[in-house]
Amino acid sequence: MMNIAQRDRILASVNQVIGRKESVVPNTPENNSHDRLLRISAGLLHLLNEVLPGMANTAERDEIAVWVDAMYSITMIEALDAKSLPPHNSARLAQ
Repeated sequence: MMNIAQRDRILASVNQVIGRKESVVPNTPENNSHDRLLRISAGLLHLLNEVLPGMANTAERDEIAVWVDAMYSITMIEALDAKSLPPHNSARLAQ
């Protein structure tokens, strides 16, 4: 079982990868949503490149890797689609 110190250490690492210290500017629902999507993508990429390679090579790890990769792909497709919105929307998302 994880103790509080371990949890705090892991949470600090999580916040380094997907945390945000300041607000999104301009603070619109679209920008906030896009920012959250990009932070989720960063977390999934961290799992794929940093966490999973350090785990024992098991069928469970392989299944987790496939799931995480599939979810990361969806977030990247969504981020690319957001860039192809009409100019009045994509300008807000890109900031």
